[in-house]
Amino acid sequence: MDEYFIRTEHLCCNYRDENGREAPALIDINLKIKKGEYIAVIGRNGSGKSTLAKLLNMILLPASGKIYIDGKDMTSGNLSDDEILDIRRRVGMVFQNPDNQIVATIVEEDIAFGPENLGIPTPEIRRRVDYALETVGMRGYEKHEPHRLSGGQKQRIAIAGVLAMQPECIILDEATAMLDPRGRAEVINTIELLNRERKITVIMITHHMNEAVRADRVIVLSDGRLLRDYPPRQLFSEPDFLRRQGLGVPQSVELIDELRRQGIALEGEPVTPEECAGAIMKYLKQKKAHDG
Repeated sequence: MDEYFIRTEHLCCNYRDENGREAPALIDINLKIKKGEYIAVIGRNGSGKSTLAKLLNMILLPASGKIYIDGKDMTSGNLSDDEILDIRRRVGMVFQNPDNQIVATIVEEDIAFGPENLGIPTPEIRRRVDYALETVGMRGYEKHEPHRLSGGQKQRIAIAGVLAMQPECIILDEATAMLDPRGRAEVINTIELLNRERKITVIMITHHMNEAVRADRVIVLSDGRLLRDYPPRQLFSEPDFLRRQGLGVPQSVELIDELRRQGIALEGEPVTPEECAGAIMKYLKQKKAHDG
């Protein structure tokens, strides 16, 4: 059994530009992701984030290189249709616009759609629908019409539809990009619960640095190349590198960085809002004690 649930070796993928010529979308990507990890993927538009997501879900095929899912070579060329479908069940995908993923006019029917296509018996489908709704905090919405829900609620229904397939990994391709702050918080809280309590591997593609800071590791892509694969604390201690890539930093890191530029010597490398507040409080207490 492979130590890693997802592994890529020298992965490359091309796309056709507006003139019909092939251009690189990903170049020599080497990744190792263990079961239960929470990975954030960041980068400017066109950096290759969505291409990577679609490769891992077998929506796209690479030009060269290898993709292993739970030790199985997905790029061998010998996979049957059933094996490809099984990978898409085990590695679920949640897209940016939930309206593109919701297929039924009633919530419970939408969540049941995937298991029904797998030929799952009706009692088991009912159990999976109830479990998925409970997990994403949407019990009581079984008979609702999805188009009448808020953006955050729709996205949680989209996640529930993936959960009903019993995936081992969920990839979110900028799934919070179209949501307001409340909707983003709903989705992030749901994903963190799935990762921490259900041990589901999460790969979150995001533009929001405040989301990336909550991951176990953050991968930085630029022009199809992997530039960094660091824990958040290590990555966000390089704010100048991130700015050169056209990326921001979490608001808490931005605040700490600015305070230090103003000569306020805060200790440590706080990255979360809680850590930021703690560092400031510690500084103020020390200053008060020093000033007498």
